[in-house]
Amino acid sequence: MSQGEGGSILGRADALSAAGDREGAEALVAAQLRATPSDPALHTWLAKQRWMAGDREYARDLHAVLRTASHDRALWQARIALDLQAEDYTAALETIGLAERATGAPWTAHRATCLDELGEHAAAAALFATLDPRGDPSVAVRIARHRLRSGEHASAYAVCEPWLGTPHAETLWPYVALAWRCAGDARWQWLEGREGLIGVNDEVLPAPHIDELASAVRALHTAVRQPIDQSLRGGTQTPGHLLERPEPIFSTLRAALADAVADHIAGLPPRDPFHPTLRHPRDRPLRFSGSWSVRLVDGGRHAAHVHNAGWLSSALYLALPDIAGDADPAAGFLELGAPPAELNLGLAPIRTVVPRAGRLALFPSTMWHGTRPFAAGERLTIAFDVAPPR
Repeated sequence: MSQGEGGSILGRADALSAAGDREGAEALVAAQLRATPSDPALHTWLAKQRWMAGDREYARDLHAVLRTASHDRALWQARIALDLQAEDYTAALETIGLAERATGAPWTAHRATCLDELGEHAAAAALFATLDPRGDPSVAVRIARHRLRSGEHASAYAVCEPWLGTPHAETLWPYVALAWRCAGDARWQWLEGREGLIGVNDEVLPAPHIDELASAVRALHTAVRQPIDQSLRGGTQTPGHLLERPEPIFSTLRAALADAVADHIAGLPPRDPFHPTLRHPRDRPLRFSGSWSVRLVDGGRHAAHVHNAGWLSSALYLALPDIAGDADPAAGFLELGAPPAELNLGLAPIRTVVPRAGRLALFPSTMWHGTRPFAAGERLTIAFDVAPPR
């Protein structure tokens, strides 16, 4: 099967899943895998679907084929990636050992990453020292994370800086922001601290439309747990592109969001050719590159993350938990600019957004964002990314 045929199968499977036929989607991909058992994209898709369905043996087909195709580096890469996305770094180290013995090649960047995440920073540093961050942006990210953890803020920026004028810049800018803030470098204010980069709009849709949206998206939350490769913890995410659904309420939503985003863009600071958000032209048609709903429940939260393929990102609140009895008065709040907890940087958010039904928050896609956990109830949101103008 060619790459194009594989993409066609997965496109059809995604369409079936978005339409609510998860079993049909999985059956389609499983049938294709029987014909082309060494396709890593098909294995990855099926494993992710099984993960969301709560299947403990979600990667069983991939494990099985590796017993007979043990020299296939692409399949090992797919298996290691799933372990990393599940944040099971001990399992990932075991998989890396198997991959190295089977292929005869080292997986140094992956091994160093696992050691770093498991707290074995000295061993990770020795491995990272053998890698060149100038040759691969993903390696640069891993080394920057390690150096931030180690308090080497200037060195972390030095790793990122060569990539800032390249098409991979948006992957590195979030770490530049952390390096500058940790070092007390005033340039972080230029990057993330200016008025207008973050917007809050309470007049996107009237309350009846918000209630109708909440009912519509709840019906789309059919998974058992969150996607393996996303930021939510303790909840579910809808499949497909929400704003492209045919129901009238989503057409109404799309039009309202387009107006709200246009207003936000009009209020951004002046254009700046060196800034990751402000460098883009503002007279081009608006494009939504993705849209989805997240439903978090008891103890749910978003880990701090970024959307480095977007321009602007968002949160539209539909329903919220009652936090009156929560020990944390900021339970469920959106935190902007706070780094991933596992980096142990001690930086506070640069802004906190209080959730309110009908409220829309907009912010740069390269800005770290996450939410505080809440004790009980439901937090229902719609999110979307605005694509960089072209």
